[in-house]
Amino acid sequence: MNPDINPFNIEELIRLVKNLIRPGIIRSVDYERARARVQMDKLTTDWLPWLTTRASHDRSWWAPEAGEQVVVLSPCGELAQGFILPAAYQNEHPAPCQTPEVSGSYYKDGAQIQYNRLHHHYDIYLPDGGTCTLHSPGGIKMIGDVHVTGNIKATGDITDKTRSMAADRSIYNSHLDQHHVPPKPRQ
Repeated sequence: MNPDINPFNIEELIRLVKNLIRPGIIRSVDYERARARVQMDKLTTDWLPWLTTRASHDRSWWAPEAGEQVVVLSPCGELAQGFILPAAYQNEHPAPCQTPEVSGSYYKDGAQIQYNRLHHHYDIYLPDGGTCTLHSPGGIKMIGDVHVTGNIKATGDITDKTRSMAADRSIYNSHLDQHHVPPKPRQ
């Protein structure tokens, strides 16, 4: 061995290089601070931030969970300065789809959101009892036919290209024979 090389420096250099990119498992999560601790072999990190797709004026949120396989990226090999890169499929949590034509999100309760680019089809599945609310104070414009399996309820009037349902009821009621007591129109 070269006497001019300090073996401590070589060991330290090897440690830093090994810590640049390390796989691990999320052990605990602090959701309020958006930090998690990752176990890598016998070592558990301090609280580290996880990476996300947006974190400024527009923000995304998809927090990792305990047991999830991740990668820790540590600038200069210093784990205390690391970032968590979620996530990697594993035997316990395999890939939910086996085609590049479908992209989606699949949830523990069975809910799914997926787009199939081959068939140009978008699906949203909710588990039994699931509900969906779309908030759009400016209105919703739909282009294309609408098919409904189930009931339609409205708190306001329903209008087609000719007139409203309230106007149709008014026309219907005015044409009834004066001596005939009309049944109440269904609302």
